[in-house]
Order: sequence, then structure tokens, then C-alpha cells
Amino acid sequence: MPPAQPVASTNYDRAGRDLPASGIRPTFAQLGVVEASQPMLFGRHQHPHYEIIVCDRGDYRCWLNDQQIALRPGEALVVKPGDWHQDDVDAGVRYLGLSFRLQARQDERSVSVFVADVPAIDQRVALDRAVHWPILERIQRESSSSDPFAAHIQDALLTEFFWRLVRALPAEMVAAPFLRESDEHGFALTLRRLFQRHHREQLSIGDMARELGMSPSSLTQKCRAVLGVPPARAFLRYKLERAACLLQQTEMPIGGIADFLGFENPFHFSRVFKKHYGRAPSQFR
Repeated sequence: MPPAQPVASTNYDRAGRDLPASGIRPTFAQLGVVEASQPMLFGRHQHPHYEIIVCDRGDYRCWLNDQQIALRPGEALVVKPGDWHQDDVDAGVRYLGLSFRLQARQDERSVSVFVADVPAIDQRVALDRAVHWPILERIQRESSSSDPFAAHIQDALLTEFFWRLVRALPAEMVAAPFLRESDEHGFALTLRRLFQRHHREQLSIGDMARELGMSPSSLTQKCRAVLGVPPARAFLRYKLERAACLLQQTEMPIGGIADFLGFENPFHFSRVFKKHYGRAPSQFR
């Protein structure tokens, strides 16, 4: 029988951790909670920033760009900068308004979630109450915190809420930069899962391409575009990152790590590891 491993270790890595940070950044501004005890009419106004209106109770009605919109509980309306908006709220309606700025990190310009000339009715989206409501509640709780970290946590929660909402939109309504980021993230995640399944092996580009249903040239081009390196280099980088985690989080011997990740021998592993991290595995640990 093979000897028992000295420790059981399971790592839950960041999905697509090799993907560069998203260039699209939502920044939290305000979360408003409105409960109408009597009918209310908010006059026609133009939005300077994004606002996601989430219907919680009753039927929310409004005019958006001169088109009448109705939301049932569990539905949301994405109001974008420049939209003309007017609320017409009945008694008993409860809704939330999440306001934020949305910018491209590289030049700080505002970016559009939707394709050009999207009809107002298509800015409506059904949310998952079990997923989205807890995030909104946590954003609200952080507003009462006085520590210096609350704003960062609100931005992080907003980011999760925002990307989950974009995921729920029909793809034909979503602007190209968002679809491109989604496609790139999906490719990086698929490739990483391939690496996880074959971490003991020495995969060729042809092996990877066959498993992914791509040509070797297409795989190489896509990998360079998304990850900035060719597939073989991405695979080696994955193995070295996995080795660094094992060194820091387990007592697995260096030779065992080298074998686990499919290196020729511990000497080869140590040489490659030092070249990548600037320290030998024993020093890194």
C-alpha cells in the first residue's frame, strides 16, 4: 500500500486568478430604501450616475425615457447616466435604489453597460432574491460602520452585486466590453481547470488544444491575448503558484511537491522555482 500523506490539503483558488484585474470599476455612492405609506410622485429628473432600482414589495411603476415601466417584487431596473426618470409609487411599495459610478480604470471615463439605443424596457432584469438581497443588506449595514475599511467593503460588495446583475442580463443587450471581459474570464477559468486536472503531467500545446476543442494556433493566440504568455508558460506558472501554496500551507516535503506537480526531479523543480520567485523552495517556506 502507498504510504499515507502526512497532511490533507484542499485549495480553493481564485477563479481565473491569472486573468488581469477587470478594467471596469463600479464605485459605491449610496443605497436608498424607500417605503411608501401613501402614493408618491417624484418629478422627472435626469440621472448623473447609474442607479439600480430593486423592487422589494408591491408593484413599482415609473417612466424611463418616456416609456412606462413596471417592476414586480424581485425585479430591478438599471437606470444609466443621462436617462430621464420619473417615479409614480403607490402606497405599500418598498424599493431600494443603489447608486454608483461606473468607470474604465485606464482612463476614468464612464462606460455603458448596454448596447447603444437599448429600449428602456430592456433595462429591466429579474434578480435572484437569495443571492442579491443579502448583498444589499450587507451594504446597508456597512453604512453604519465608522471604521476606515467600511467604504472598501461597500465597494467590494457592490462589485459582486454588479457583476451578478450583468450576468443576469440578456447577452444581446450587454455592451461589447462587458461581454469581452466575460469571455476572457471564462477562457482563463477553463484553462485553469484543465491545468488542475493534469497537474502531474507535461501537457503539450497540442494536448491542451485537443481537450479545449481549439487549434494549437488559436489556443496560443488566445492565451497570449488573455494571460500575456503562451500556453506552456501559463501551465508552468500555474504549477509554480500551486507549489508556493503547498510550501506555505503544508508540511509536504520538497521532493513530494516536485513529484506531485510532475517535475522531473527535486533539483529541476528547485531551479525553476528559484528562477520564478527569486528564492529556493526551502527559503520560500
